[in-house]
Amino acid sequence: MPTMTKANVKVIADAVDTKDLRAIELADGWHEVTNCEFVHFAVGEAQSPISPDKLYPALRYQNEFGKLVRTPLNKILSFSEEPQVRR
Repeated sequence: MPTMTKANVKVIADAVDTKDLRAIELADGWHEVTNCEFVHFAVGEAQSPISPDKLYPALRYQNEFGKLVRTPLNKILSFSEEPQVRR
């Protein structure tokens, strides 16, 4: 018979409003962002209704070149509320 154990775990949450983001770090370095918002996006042929298992969490923003970009959250290495130097 399985036994259950109970443990207390301390969790600290650090939340950032997407409107406060000024830069994100991707594999190729830091990118300045404006008008950032959290969205879900789907890729593929349109269906109705959209299946929840085909939606991906992402950030939609304008990059430093003024282009509208959607980046999946799993591709973002870090966020900054201050502009960052691109190297």
